[in-house]
Amino acid sequence: MLRPLLITLTLFSLIPSVAIAADTFVLKNGDKLIGDLIRETKDAYVIQVHLAPTIREEQVIAKSRVVRIIKPELGLAEFETLRNLIPTPDGLREGEYQNRIEQVTKFIESFPASRHIRKVIDIRDELRDELRQVREGAIKVDGVLYPATELRENRYELDARIDARRIKELAAAGQYLGALKAYSEFQKEFNHTKVHLDLIPLIQKLISAHANQAVTWLDTLEVREEQRIKGLERMNPGDRRDSERAIEEEKENLRRRYLLETVGEKGWVTLHPFCKEALNYTEQFAKAELRKIDSLLAKEFIDCGQLYRELYLMKKQGADERVVREKLRLMQRANVPDRYTEEFSSDLGNR
Repeated sequence: MLRPLLITLTLFSLIPSVAIAADTFVLKNGDKLIGDLIRETKDAYVIQVHLAPTIREEQVIAKSRVVRIIKPELGLAEFETLRNLIPTPDGLREGEYQNRIEQVTKFIESFPASRHIRKVIDIRDELRDELRQVREGAIKVDGVLYPATELRENRYELDARIDARRIKELAAAGQYLGALKAYSEFQKEFNHTKVHLDLIPLIQKLISAHANQAVTWLDTLEVREEQRIKGLERMNPGDRRDSERAIEEEKENLRRRYLLETVGEKGWVTLHPFCKEALNYTEQFAKAELRKIDSLLAKEFIDCGQLYRELYLMKKQGADERVVREKLRLMQRANVPDRYTEEFSSDLGNR
């Protein structure tokens, strides 16, 4: 025996999360019944109602009670997937472009009457255009598709963008220490670039947050150590000896790690709420790094990315040696790594 329609509608209203691509039957009383039309007679519709993802039930509803039938939008779910195909990520390969284009082409063939067809065609055309450029040697870096002709002359800045993107990804993933260590390496090579200037606000936030964590743990260290001692005193002798041994072992491991991380060149170290040396060090190191950034911002900015482009074009055009030497000296004073300048300096030696 079929259940009354009212009960079915009530049950269905309690399942809003069921994703259904089915007809919607709008009734005269304002209720809506969603289901698949199985068949119809002269006076009624026989529909399969979705009560849950795996539960369906047939219902017979008189045509006289139906105001209208709303058909599902064809291809809507597929279109929502296609919308994420652009903008394309950095460094997408030819095969990956072809895979995306195939998805879009399949939609166009399957749902030519979709109200989104124009947008899908635009997506396909954009993907095809990027694929054409990639086949000609273009590469997307930091959201910008650089033609092959521009890649070589923008080499220094593009390398900076790639490293900066990695730092941002680490920060977005919550790996703040990793991001700060990567930034330390970034500074050595790309200190005087516009990419660095754009990155600085994020770095200042990361440094401040890291330093604040160290200060917070320092301020509460004494209280936490006292609480740990009281906890040990409440243990039975055997458990207490084991715990004290474990604590001493942890202290030694933390101290050893701190010493290893501070050997040689100064850099960021791993924080631990009970490693006082690392907490003190991080507080002071963070202050020094923030001062270094302030000092850089206070000086006249030298855009070494632009200098590299100018030198590259001068090399192609055979520019005046004196001008080349002057720009080269600016890059060397900015500590641009030799691998970016040696091709220009070696040319001067051959003239």
